[in-house]
Amino acid sequence: MSFFRSKAGHEAVALIGVGGAIWGLGANFDVFEKLSRLVAQYDSYQLDDVLLAASVTGLVSLIYSARRVHELRREIDRRKHAEQDAEWMSGHDETTRLLNRRSLQQRIGCAGESGSVGIISFELHGFNKIKDLFDHQAADDVLREMAERLKQIFAYQNVFRTGGREFVALIDRNGEPDMAAVAEKLVAAVARPVIVNGQAMDISISAGHATFPDDGASMSDVLRCAEVAMEAAKNDPLQDGSRFRRQDARTMAGTHQA
Repeated sequence: MSFFRSKAGHEAVALIGVGGAIWGLGANFDVFEKLSRLVAQYDSYQLDDVLLAASVTGLVSLIYSARRVHELRREIDRRKHAEQDAEWMSGHDETTRLLNRRSLQQRIGCAGESGSVGIISFELHGFNKIKDLFDHQAADDVLREMAERLKQIFAYQNVFRTGGREFVALIDRNGEPDMAAVAEKLVAAVARPVIVNGQAMDISISAGHATFPDDGASMSDVLRCAEVAMEAAKNDPLQDGSRFRRQDARTMAGTHQA
């Protein structure tokens, strides 16, 4: 238990141990009987009243100490929970409860070196219409619904909310999953109408993907490729609705040179 590992817990155990030792010694050497005879011998000095007062004071002090120990333990638990909550919030998005960009940056620093990893960067569209027709809370509710759909496709630790309507998903390709098939699942999940106050609302998606190590020497480079592809898909005037595009390092380099 965390309390008994703290300084206050050590002191409480020590006091209990000392009290038990004194009690044991007193019982072993007949100290209590001798004390009773002393009180009877000097009854005129009212030693019994003094001992009673000392006993009551000791009992009250014991009760007070027990309450303080209990309060200290509760305070330690509160601080521990607060630290856990703060740590959780630093790595998660409060609205969707998905991992956030900070968690993504930590993840890409150690992911993918031992195998092939696909990165999909995507943005959802249609929330401005929902906010105009209803309110901001309705848009957040739809965003949470989208997050639940994403968790049905991607493992919880592999999907991140990186911005307002922007997300990133990591795909372990060591089992050679088909990126096109994953893209179809993603588009189909997002395209299903969402019911808001009895009305069916449509959400569309613009997405781009790239693969490590094919499209970059590091996971950061590949993430940048996927984000460029997503922006290209979003700004493509020839396509309507959901868009999905691949961006490799060569295409990206050519775009920068232009």
